[in-house]
Amino acid sequence: MKRILLAAFLATAAISFSCTEKVEPDPHEDDSLISGTTATIEDFVIDGAATKTTYQVNSDGNKITFQFTESDVLRVYPSIHDYGTRFYAKTNTGNSWIFKATGFKLVDGLSYSAFYPGTNREFAKQSIKVDYSDMSQKDLGSVDFLCAPDTKVENNACRFTMKHLSSLLPVKITLNEAAVATELSLTSSDTPFILKGKVDLTANPVTITPEETTESVSLALGDADSNGISLDAGETTLFMLIAPVDMTGNTIHLELKNGDDVIVSSEIAGENYKAGKAYIVEVE
Repeated sequence: MKRILLAAFLATAAISFSCTEKVEPDPHEDDSLISGTTATIEDFVIDGAATKTTYQVNSDGNKITFQFTESDVLRVYPSIHDYGTRFYAKTNTGNSWIFKATGFKLVDGLSYSAFYPGTNREFAKQSIKVDYSDMSQKDLGSVDFLCAPDTKVENNACRFTMKHLSSLLPVKITLNEAAVATELSLTSSDTPFILKGKVDLTANPVTITPEETTESVSLALGDADSNGISLDAGETTLFMLIAPVDMTGNTIHLELKNGDDVIVSSEIAGENYKAGKAYIVEVE
C-alpha cells in the first residue's frame, strides 16, 4: 500500500451519422500522445507544531510524509469527460512516482484531475464516494483520500500534486505496562464525525461533502490473523484519519481497547480539523 503504506475508460470511436453530422474522434486515441504522468503527495502539516516528533521525516520539523508504493493506482479524469481511467504506479523517481495506463494517453494542452485511491468501482468526477467505516492501522492508506484537480498537460508532461482530503490524528499514548490492543475509537456526543461522503473534483475548493455521519469512528489494530497488536510499556503512536470537521469546543471521548476490555479511556478537546493538517493527541 502507499506510504504507511487504483474500470477501464471507454474511448468513443468516430461515427458518421450523416454527410452533414460527424462526431469527432476522442483525442485520447492518438498513439503519439504521452502515456504516463507523475504524482507527488503533499506532506501533512502539523497544526501549530513547534518541535520534531519521532515519526516525522521532514527536517523542518512540522510535517509528516506519506508516499506511494508500486501497488497504488490513481484514477485520472480528463476535463472533457466525467469518468476516468486507472493509472498504475510504475516507477519511483525519488519524491514522485510515474503512473501509466493501458490504451489511454494524455493530450498536451488539456487539463486532468486525479484521485486516490482509484478503486475498481467507477464514479463520475462530480460524485466520488469516500468511506471511513473500515479504517485500519494496517491499511490506513485506503482511507487517505487524495486529489489533484485541474492539472494541465504542458510540454508533454503532466505532474499531479496530490493533496490530502482528510485530517491526520497522530495519537500518542503512554502505557504503564505492555498490552495487546484491537481498537482505538473516538466518540463525540456533540458534532458528529463524517463516516461516508462524496468528493466533487470540479468544485473549488475540493472538499468532502457528508452523506452519513456517526458519533464514533474507530481504527482497527492488527488484522484477523494477529488479533490486535502488542504495545510495549511507554509511549506509542497510533494514526487515525478523519474527514475534516469543526469540533471546536467539543469533548471527544477516546478509548483504546482489547476486545471489550478498555485499556485507556480519556477525554480530549476537539479542534477545527482541516484537510491536510495533522493534530497531535497526547494521552497518558
